[in-house]
Amino acid sequence: MYLVVDGGRSCSVTISKTPAYILSESVNQGECGTKSQPWVLEAPIGQKINTSVFDFTTSNSDSHPERSKQQCRSHGLIIDKSGKGNVSLCVTGESRQRMLYLSAANVVHVVFESSTRQQKSDDGVQFMLKVEGKQLVLHSYSQSSTCT
Repeated sequence: MYLVVDGGRSCSVTISKTPAYILSESVNQGECGTKSQPWVLEAPIGQKINTSVFDFTTSNSDSHPERSKQQCRSHGLIIDKSGKGNVSLCVTGESRQRMLYLSAANVVHVVFESSTRQQKSDDGVQFMLKVEGKQLVLHSYSQSSTCT
């Protein structure tokens, strides 16, 4: 089972171990993903958020010879306010699925570039974000002590 988020309903998404997906086509629908109203992704306390990108960009190397397949085309930012900073939502056209970011805490914001919001679907750039909760693994160490 999976969930495709709908920006027409809410810009806040509760993340769990079940993957949720944000489609690049949804960037142009609704107001979610803007600086004033970012996607707010929140997992339960004790979990981190794992964000991957599925890149379905078609190759336009004939029409854009200056673009290298390894060149990052940023379509937004993943903002981790817990102190780790921002990560570029980078689409390269190189690999279908790529892990982008594992959050430091249980909340991240996603903001799409305004140019991404204005792109036409026929320009060849299509991607999908996969977000899912990852349980933190806590190791406990016990010391055996003897009382005398």
